[in-house]
Amino acid sequence: MPIRYSADVAAAIAFYRVLGLDPGATAASGVWADLPATSGSLALHRAEPPADRGPAGEHGPGWCELALVTDEPLGAVHARLVAAGYAPDAVVDEAFGRSFRVADPDGVVVQVNEHDENLHG
Repeated sequence: MPIRYSADVAAAIAFYRVLGLDPGATAASGVWADLPATSGSLALHRAEPPADRGPAGEHGPGWCELALVTDEPLGAVHARLVAAGYAPDAVVDEAFGRSFRVADPDGVVVQVNEHDENLHG
C-alpha cells in the first residue's frame, strides 16, 4: 500500500475522492486516512514538509510518482476533476496508452492512466 504524506489530509481526501477513491478508515484526529480501491489501497498521512524541500515538482532522493489506472472512461475522470476545480493537463495518447497528469493539493503530480485491455489484460 503506498502512503502519500500530505500537509492537508482533508484536502487530499477531497482530491482523491474526485479521482474515484472513497475514504475507508479515517483517524478522528485527521492525521491519516485509508482510501481503498478495487486493486489496492492508498494511505494518506499528515506530514510537515521539510525546510530544505524544493518545489513540489522537483525530483530528488526519495521522490516517487503515483500513477493510477482507471476503469472509467478517462474523459469522465478528467471532466470530473475540472468540474471540482482542479486543472488536469490534456489527455495524451502515448505508446503505453492514454493518460493525463494532475497536481494534488500539495502540488505533487499524479498520473491517471486509462485501463487498456491490451496492456493490463
